[in-house]
Amino acid sequence: MSTFGGPLVLVANLAIGPSAASAFDVSDQVTEVQFQATRAMTTVPPTGTTDEGVVAGAVQWSCRIGHLANDVGAQALTRVLYDALIDTDGELWVEGTMRGDPVGVNNPLWGGTIVVGGLGMGGTQRGLAQDVQTHRMKAAPSIVTSAASFGGSGGLD
Repeated sequence: MSTFGGPLVLVANLAIGPSAASAFDVSDQVTEVQFQATRAMTTVPPTGTTDEGVVAGAVQWSCRIGHLANDVGAQALTRVLYDALIDTDGELWVEGTMRGDPVGVNNPLWGGTIVVGGLGMGGTQRGLAQDVQTHRMKAAPSIVTSAASFGGSGGLD
């Protein structure tokens, strides 16, 4: 597998939920959110008249989420990830921006659907626990055309 450049790191306006419409702000609970793509590469052996070659394969997207892992309130990220993990389809919507500025043309809201594939939870005595998991995405992330999750106008500025 090869990786496309660096990850798309989301740092602000972070929301997660069962769908885009029900996503809620988790900015104060996450330590990192990254969308990352990898592409399968197949080596084609040389023949008598051709050199060895490489053929591009399918692209696979993933979302790496780091979060505080010792709170189980209704909107605690640990609880949301746990609920998705035990759900039949395991899907959650994830969205955010690359800068802390308001959502707009120069700071688009990126989003996509992940399939939760793992969760670490718990804590240490008198300490905060953290968990980092990488989840597969159903498709490539896209620029979301609505800022409704954050009380926006419903479109990019």
